[in-house]
Amino acid sequence: MNNKKVIIITMAIISGMLILSTVCKVHDQHNNNLLLVVEKEFYYYAKECFLEDECENVVSLKELYDKNYIDEKMFNPINKKYYSDKSYIDLNTGEVNLIS
Repeated sequence: MNNKKVIIITMAIISGMLILSTVCKVHDQHNNNLLLVVEKEFYYYAKECFLEDECENVVSLKELYDKNYIDEKMFNPINKKYYSDKSYIDLNTGEVNLIS
């Protein structure tokens, strides 16, 4: 092989490595943003229920379903599994615990 082919192959390998790592990073960031949207939605409805004095500081997903704050069942946007009714949020600490 001559030097020109070696340089072209090396450039192709380096470009492939950069492209692959960028695609993986963008995909991971997208998945994190999807989960963040679900957590924010859960927090929003829990806070609304708390401010209307219908819920305590720890709000379960079942409470929000029963009191019609959330009409449709919440699901994980990545694996499309529904979250358990035992999922809860602690409004004092802001801790969200979504159980698939």
